[in-house]
Amino acid sequence: MDESKEDQILQELKNINQKLDNRESHDDLDGKSGNIIFDIIKSLLIGTMIIGPALAVVIVVVPYIFNWLF
Repeated sequence: MDESKEDQILQELKNINQKLDNRESHDDLDGKSGNIIFDIIKSLLIGTMIIGPALAVVIVVVPYIFNWLF
């Protein structure tokens, strides 16, 4: 029974490895390695333009709500 589970796990790992290899080769063909920098810049802009102001509003509003309630 242990050998069948080991074989099953090994087969799943081989399938995952094959899928990763296919994805990497597909990404290389599309030239997506240059898009990593674009994704980093986009994430930073989202953080500064959306999350930053939302966090500032929460930090300012929450104390007022607590003072009003208590």
